[in-house]
Amino acid sequence: MGKGNFRNDPLSIRLPSETRLPGGDLYLAKGLGIRPDTSRTMLYFSGRVAGLWVAKDIAKNNPGSRVLLATSETTIIGFKPPSAKRPYDLVGVALFGDGAGAMIIESNPILKPEKPLFELHTAIQHFLPDTEKVKDGKLTEEGISVKLEKQLAQIIEDNIQDFCDDLMGFGGFDE
Repeated sequence: MGKGNFRNDPLSIRLPSETRLPGGDLYLAKGLGIRPDTSRTMLYFSGRVAGLWVAKDIAKNNPGSRVLLATSETTIIGFKPPSAKRPYDLVGVALFGDGAGAMIIESNPILKPEKPLFELHTAIQHFLPDTEKVKDGKLTEEGISVKLEKQLAQIIEDNIQDFCDDLMGFGGFDE
């Protein structure tokens, strides 16, 4: 790959529920042969897009660097036996299930040898208003419990158009 490896460029990892020391960043860096002086950023319980957003900002603010973004989602701390008293536990595990991914993010790729598959122009976010009592996640003795009220789908429907309009406008794709 054009510039060679990324042995001393920043490393951004997003893990929702790391519960060990040393953390996953050390195991990943060691497994990839990344130098010990590599800057590492760990993000816990931060939402799925947070790792991408942070990695993009790191790459943009450090021209010439390559940022390895590794993300893993495990719901093991939310896993518990089904209960008639908590049917929403199954919904939380189904919606936020296990998965992992990785990508290298760079602000100025060398186009001839590298042939990037995607180009990231922006990362934006909106929060859903009035959802304080509509979605709830708590860490308890039994692990993470997620509760989503029925009206959440309607709140998303009522707000998705504004989000899409802002995203398209930010990207220069106004109507």
